[in-house]
Amino acid sequence: MKTFAELAAIATLVFVAVLAARLVRAELAEEVFVLVLGAVTLVALVVATRGDPAQSSPFERSLRPPPAPQPNRPRELDRLERDVTLGVGGAFHLRHRLLPQLREIAAQRLADRRGATLSSATVTADAWDLLRPEGPDAYRDRYGRGAPLKRLEALTDELEEI
Repeated sequence: MKTFAELAAIATLVFVAVLAARLVRAELAEEVFVLVLGAVTLVALVVATRGDPAQSSPFERSLRPPPAPQPNRPRELDRLERDVTLGVGGAFHLRHRLLPQLREIAAQRLADRRGATLSSATVTADAWDLLRPEGPDAYRDRYGRGAPLKRLEALTDELEEI
């Protein structure tokens, strides 16, 4: 793109040529000349203040399509990660999506490795509070916050130890 000085010089030459040829009234030529100089100035200011093009704003990043899933990564893992994120954010998702999956995982691991069923005797009190069939009392408000991530991490660690 041409520099500001070059564009201003071209606009001035065109203005002088229009005045010399008397193609339009002088007042109209002056008004158009001022508008063109204003537009050139605005473009120059935008170019000067737009910043580093290598750094995109959060808004621009949010408009980009999400990255393609990794070919070796199971879709179930992506879905479970999304469920954990939503379960931390909201009690409704925690009670109706995440905890039933964790309950199923715990019951299957207990049956396979210990030959036991999921009960208050086979897991810790905190894990049982989350995994019991009627669900935890603390997360009954469907619009409330979900379980803290630390609590879910502790539950996951316990399930891994089974």
